[in-house]
Amino acid sequence: MSRVKVSRPTYGGFRTRALEVNGSGPRFVLLHGYTDSANTWDGVLRELADAGRSAVAVDLPGFGHADLLEPGPMLPQLDAFVSDLVRDQSKRGPVVLVGNSLGGCVSVRAAAAGVPVLGAVTIGDPAAGPWRLRDWAGRPRTPLLLRVAGIRIPVPRWAFRRVALPVLRHIVYADRRKADQQVLDRFATFVHGRGGGSWVARDAGALAKELFNGHGAIEVTTPVLVVHGAKDRIVPVRGAKALHAALPGSRLHIEPTWGHCPQHDDPAGLVQVVTAAVDAWQTEESGAADLA
Repeated sequence: MSRVKVSRPTYGGFRTRALEVNGSGPRFVLLHGYTDSANTWDGVLRELADAGRSAVAVDLPGFGHADLLEPGPMLPQLDAFVSDLVRDQSKRGPVVLVGNSLGGCVSVRAAAAGVPVLGAVTIGDPAAGPWRLRDWAGRPRTPLLLRVAGIRIPVPRWAFRRVALPVLRHIVYADRRKADQQVLDRFATFVHGRGGGSWVARDAGALAKELFNGHGAIEVTTPVLVVHGAKDRIVPVRGAKALHAALPGSRLHIEPTWGHCPQHDDPAGLVQVVTAAVDAWQTEESGAADLA
């Protein structure tokens, strides 16, 4: 992607990697999901660049090429990072947060906290409704499966990949036959480098405890678009519907052919949905200003 500028800024005390395309209109700030990186948005960045839009994708702390998180709860650290990120990106114009999975959760949290954004788009938000790992996190005692999985046992990379790649193909894509091997390799390499399945069991289990109460009783005054793939195998569609119902004025888009990561299933389609919503928000904002 020759049009993408790569930089290493620092936000909230965490050095990160930013992938940026220049253009006009609101600044799309793209936040990836758990164990992912800014590269999850490569296809979306290409589509936005072709459309003449302005965007930046970053590695969240703890993932990709960003600094590791400090010990303790993850979400407050991500909140501080995103707040600082938005303040910086707002110098270029109105910011729209677009997040997938964990990034979607953090985007909604930022909007609820009053971080100055034009709007937020949350895709496959794990805080939006019940799912298996959150159910387990709510139990008074860690389930046996997670305790066993969390035991540190060195696993050769080839053996880990043999198990991980089919699982990733199943949960990342709506249609596993269309999975991009390069994307799967990136996920597998990152997770194996951190400690494999035992690291995921411990780290994701801790995050699930933080997400156990979902978004709680939040209030958001800026526009929110809730996007969900009907073939999402991680977070059920009912979660997206519940979040939409909890946020008066929000919009809901459920796409029948998308999975948990529609930026891989259909980057062009995702960009079309998101930009249409943002253009509508701007029109509504302009109309309200004229009335005032």
